[in-house]
Amino acid sequence: TDNAQRIRGFVCPPQTGIYTFWIASEAKSQLWLSTNTNPQNKRIMSKIDGGTRKNQWNKYASQQSESIFLVAGNQYYIEAIMNHGGHLSVGWKMPDNSLDRPISGRYLSTWKEKNNQVITFFGIPDKLTTDEAFTIGASASSGLPVDFSILSGPATVTGTTVTLTG
Repeated sequence: TDNAQRIRGFVCPPQTGIYTFWIASEAKSQLWLSTNTNPQNKRIMSKIDGGTRKNQWNKYASQQSESIFLVAGNQYYIEAIMNHGGHLSVGWKMPDNSLDRPISGRYLSTWKEKNNQVITFFGIPDKLTTDEAFTIGASASSGLPVDFSILSGPATVTGTTVTLTG
């Protein structure tokens, strides 16, 4: 695909309830939405196999999504992909039936690449090698899962459980 475009970030709905999404683009495109902030949970919502005029929301039935329940204040990973250049926009109908097409910037936030994310580790109290196994945890600003491994020292880690071995 020459000149493919991918726009991704997070959408934060202002109301709890049923939303419908649309995509409009100059060329073949797809709209993906996750069930949370994790891109691995995304699913296709709508698509265009041809093209539309700018902000033309009703040329193809496939450019309108099925209804989806979203919770106000939660962030959801959103991604739009289009082959070739040109215009691309995404709109939605909110639970109060108001249309926001394209989606206003106040409901969107930027995507941070994995190498720009912040990882926050949950506190770990001091431990002795004679202590029982303990659990560790962390969260990533990207919403991606955090995995653990031991780089050096007498310990093993299985999932989030650490055992000091010596």
